[in-house]
Amino acid sequence: MSPPTTARSVLLLLAATGCWGASSAALAHEATSLAAGAPIVAAGGAGFLWLVALVRGRSPMRALRRQPGLYARLGALEAVNLALYVGALRVGPLPVMVALHLTSPVILIAAVVVRRRHAAMVLAGLEVALVVGAVALVAIAVPDSSTAGDVLLGSALALGSAAALALLISQVAREASAQDPDVAASLQLCFAAALTLPLALAASPTDGTVGSLLLIGVALLGPGFALYWRALRGLDAPVAGILGLNEAVVASLFGALAFGTQVGPATLGAALLILAAVALELRRSGGSLRQGIAGP
Repeated sequence: MSPPTTARSVLLLLAATGCWGASSAALAHEATSLAAGAPIVAAGGAGFLWLVALVRGRSPMRALRRQPGLYARLGALEAVNLALYVGALRVGPLPVMVALHLTSPVILIAAVVVRRRHAAMVLAGLEVALVVGAVALVAIAVPDSSTAGDVLLGSALALGSAAALALLISQVAREASAQDPDVAASLQLCFAAALTLPLALAASPTDGTVGSLLLIGVALLGPGFALYWRALRGLDAPVAGILGLNEAVVASLFGALAFGTQVGPATLGAALLILAAVALELRRSGGSLRQGIAGP
């Protein structure tokens, strides 16, 4: 049974994806490559949340001994998502790969529709159409240098990354109510950082960037994961998938405002379509929306 959507959970998820969007923009600015930077940022977030859990009197090691399979599975899904996405970015054209990576909400909604548990099929269809439209806009600018083989291989990797992300969202949505959010987030990031460490070693990050990347993990990625685990106590996976697209919007805006990244008309149009999909999802879930900020 899906948890009732709450106003508090929606706000927490928007805050979490805002942190992730800012983290993505900062990572793109600071790191020489995503492969070099992402595991280091994850390690910074994991260390910060581990310390927060200890200060709160929680023991990540005790939780790990109690459910090692759960946290290994979460970390593995995070690592697969990252590794496939990095591979897609290296092989295929950037706009298409980013666009296909954003299709995880479509996968989640389609899975629910197939199981016939979605009460508002028309709104679900509109959400999917808006997300697909955003994907199409982002994918318009395919460089002439890209070969058909590159596009096909990169697309397969990006879709695999989206599928791993959809599975990860579903897993967290199932487990969030029974887990301490700081402990769960720290262990998830620990496993993800350890499993993707070879990516960082292969990319040979410079010493000058390591400190900045760790700080991004401490200030943005780690808090985002802690907020995410709290948010999914009151959201189901399809809602979380649609609202999670807010990350892409924030990343574009933060990159433009903080680092002067250019935002073209296609990107702006895609952002507007994503915001429209988010608004539709909020309307769809509005019937069960319970106002109130108090909660665990």
